[in-house]
Amino acid sequence: MIQPWPLLLIPLLAVLRTATGASVPISIDVIPGTTSSSPSVAQFSSLSSGFDAPKVKSLNSTSFDWWYFDVVSSDLDYSLVVVFFTADATGLWTGTTDVGTADYVAISVTSTDGALFNVGVLAEELTVVTIGDGSSGILDGTLTGWTGSPDMSQYEILVDDPVSGLQGTVSFQSIAPAHFPCAPATAPAGQPLNLGDNFELGWLNAVPDANAVVDFDFNGTKIQFSGSGYHDKNWGAKPMYTAVKAWYWGHARLGPYSLVWFDFVAPDGTEQASNYLARDGEIMASTCSGLSVRAIPESIIFPPTPASDPPQGFTITADIEGEGVLEVQVTHKQEITQETGTSLRWIGSVTGKLGNGTVYEGTALYEQFTFAT
Repeated sequence: MIQPWPLLLIPLLAVLRTATGASVPISIDVIPGTTSSSPSVAQFSSLSSGFDAPKVKSLNSTSFDWWYFDVVSSDLDYSLVVVFFTADATGLWTGTTDVGTADYVAISVTSTDGALFNVGVLAEELTVVTIGDGSSGILDGTLTGWTGSPDMSQYEILVDDPVSGLQGTVSFQSIAPAHFPCAPATAPAGQPLNLGDNFELGWLNAVPDANAVVDFDFNGTKIQFSGSGYHDKNWGAKPMYTAVKAWYWGHARLGPYSLVWFDFVAPDGTEQASNYLARDGEIMASTCSGLSVRAIPESIIFPPTPASDPPQGFTITADIEGEGVLEVQVTHKQEITQETGTSLRWIGSVTGKLGNGTVYEGTALYEQFTFAT
């Protein structure tokens, strides 16, 4: 298990690095909850380290940067979504609540009976320490944050919030390698980090699939489950609703396969996609081609708009070089998030096969976002 709060270990790490001659890059970013009046600068090209580090300098009221985590239980009875935001409401989408600070975490747990709880923890600063490629963050003045190992193979979320009565941990042991939008994370520096040529939206997937364990106590009620975990991040230097028109995104585990899909549409109507598939922990595809995600029934027009009927499921096809076509059908089990006119998120079951191979079943967590104006 990762020991929490590497912030406290930075002096020791510095000593160890000096003593061993190791060269593990370390960076510290303190992100104020009061946004800047200066222009923001977003990073859209990869470096040799710092994969999961903050990507926006001089965060202002129209920019955003966040770290997203989720878990869907193996039996589809529970789900967890945790998002550490650095953004004013004006940097996100219409209808976002102004919580009075740019630095906060939103935590949601649902069961088949509905939402178990929605908790927010606010702070005046978020401090993020990046060691190697993995990030760790703490909402200053709280005992709530996350830790990541330098190689991003392990993450842990720690929550201790006396106000809401929520305490506990979420652990992630990655089983699928990280990736850029169009290439594995092992690709040379200089990889594009934005979603397509016409986008000003960044996306990185540090943990496409993980064995995850949730262990919470909410005012005396134990909430414990395990399943498939996931972690990524998004960012941009302009309001999110102006950077993208719509998307279908999700991740699934079926048999030996870990799948991540991201089919998105730019404000000018250009469709592009990120196509990722791993088998038994080895990347089979990490490209920006060969992916199509469409709603069920087929009468729902792509791209979706705020006025579109909710889909009943999705059909995914992906070309996997040298292996054939991956065909997957996604069926809803439960809607876990609904923001009218903007977002829908579900957990559900998946069935699929690669080429003429074995048909596998599994679980998924996925969403539809619409920002058409």
